[in-house]
Amino acid sequence: MNQRNALSTRLAGLLGAALLGGLTACSHGGGGSSSAVGSGTVILYSLADMDGDWVGQLIPDNPTKPRRNFFVRVTGGSLVEGADSARSEWSLSDSLMSVSMSQDGDVEAVLSSLVATNALDITGVMSFDKESISGTFTYAGPAVLESQGTFELHRSTGPGHFDLDQIAGAWAGYGYNVLSNTRDLDLELDAAGAVLSGRFSRADGSTVHSYVPGSGSFAYFDDSVGRFQDVVLVADDGTITTFQHLLVDEDGTLLGGFGHDSKLGNGIVELWRP
Repeated sequence: MNQRNALSTRLAGLLGAALLGGLTACSHGGGGSSSAVGSGTVILYSLADMDGDWVGQLIPDNPTKPRRNFFVRVTGGSLVEGADSARSEWSLSDSLMSVSMSQDGDVEAVLSSLVATNALDITGVMSFDKESISGTFTYAGPAVLESQGTFELHRSTGPGHFDLDQIAGAWAGYGYNVLSNTRDLDLELDAAGAVLSGRFSRADGSTVHSYVPGSGSFAYFDDSVGRFQDVVLVADDGTITTFQHLLVDEDGTLLGGFGHDSKLGNGIVELWRP
């Protein structure tokens, strides 16, 4: 009996040590952690897991509302910047922003501008690999853009995450101003981002103004998030179009933002692959 008891005690000790070692091996540094529980693994999250750049799209439930490219930047657990491919931008200097993360991976973020009418609330869940976030959003702003729907964000790999392959080729879409006056827009860009051709046209097909090779070029302002800024195009009639802010998606299927045309005024542009 003594030998049997001693053997049982030793086996229990070995099993305890093995379990402790398994728990230790499963934990990792950085923001979140994981631990073995029974036969599964529990992933734990912290706000540090949000640090970095996140890129994706806002997709309204109402199909008549435009889908928009979107990014946010988190540094030291704080939201410091965000923008969409319509007219919304948020920064520390002009907006109220907050982000929170639960140990279960639930994410909540609020971006509210102090100088414009736009506020975005997002609620989502981070993936197990901590490389994506998906959920729902509510956007309050100009009536044409007010919406609620779903979103998905992916973690950017940093500088060079976007390249000019995302914008090379043909684009077709339109530009519209605050009065919803719309003009069709076609553009073709080469592999270096230079304009090969393009034109603004009316609904009847007549040309407002057109672009020829050398009219302008596109270069990333921030290739971590797919952002272009102050892209200037000069039309054949001398009209100057300045895209003050544009975002492209990771798949290179939507290019949008806002700007000013010296003939058509301020407006938003949305371009897709034809």
